[in-house]
Amino acid sequence: MFFTGRVICSSWAKPTSGRPAARTGCCPIDAHERACRPEPVSPGEREFLCAPPKNAADSAPLTRTSRQNPGGPARERTPPHPGAGDAERGTQPGTTKRTALVTGANKGIGFETARQLAQQSFTVWLGCRDQGRGEVAAKELADDGDVRFVGLDVTDTESVRAAVAHISDNIGALDVLVNNAGVAIGEGEGLPSIVRLETIRRTFDVNFYGALRVTQEFSPLVQRAQAGRIVNVSSMMGSITTLVSPDNPLGQFPAFAYPASKTLINALTGWFAVELNDTPIEINSVCPGYNATDLNNNLGTQHPSQGAKVVVRAATLPADGPSGSFFDVNGPVGW
Repeated sequence: MFFTGRVICSSWAKPTSGRPAARTGCCPIDAHERACRPEPVSPGEREFLCAPPKNAADSAPLTRTSRQNPGGPARERTPPHPGAGDAERGTQPGTTKRTALVTGANKGIGFETARQLAQQSFTVWLGCRDQGRGEVAAKELADDGDVRFVGLDVTDTESVRAAVAHISDNIGALDVLVNNAGVAIGEGEGLPSIVRLETIRRTFDVNFYGALRVTQEFSPLVQRAQAGRIVNVSSMMGSITTLVSPDNPLGQFPAFAYPASKTLINALTGWFAVELNDTPIEINSVCPGYNATDLNNNLGTQHPSQGAKVVVRAATLPADGPSGSFFDVNGPVGW
């Protein structure tokens, strides 16, 4: 089942106008893009969030003078040990090899995120439900760096715990966790008055409960890292600010389950940011844009490698980077 209209960060239809998105960020919104964006809290935040990568493979972190702190005032952050910047952050004190887990990584944005992290010398674990596809993906990425497959079904607690045990046997800590696995189910989707409850349940099982389950189970490994990073792949479709803005650009899309699942992802980001406030861990939501993936029958306006860039940037934030933020390649996105 596919819907008509212009798609924003989702899977259901090709833009009826046939024109590419007017911006390279999260969604093909034209006149609404600025109306739905909050002004950054400071020039430093705009400098941090909006400076473009140098090239498609370059996700080098930027800096700002203070960190957004959802639970209190912004504060200065220092590197995990004297003289250690992001490039030196390792899985344990005295090491330089960083590690990452990307869920749903056998294709699309997850696959390209894994590639770009491997190119930055991470050991990358591809968390995939299908063993065959996961192993093939790991082989395809072998030339990019140290990429390994781990079986992981985000909807199955025992599967997630088995992945934790397997990775723990190989590394001492996890520097980066990317919650990328997601689904968009066309059958039964619709506005709140008609959407099927089963569609909501199936969507939430992967997009929200899956991310929550993975974060809870892998949190001890992330906390062992000198400065862990958690990235939740979200969508502007989950932005309540955009939803209730004047002349709402989302109102034309007859969908509730998928956008609501991304709203919950953003809530997850905020609550974990508060809980982890006194740790070096930084957690953020990102919108990777309208990418050509299986999620939208490859109708997206950009290659997944472009969408992966903002994910990798969030995964490689410096010690003074933001936490509890929601942004795309163009800068802050309204919650």
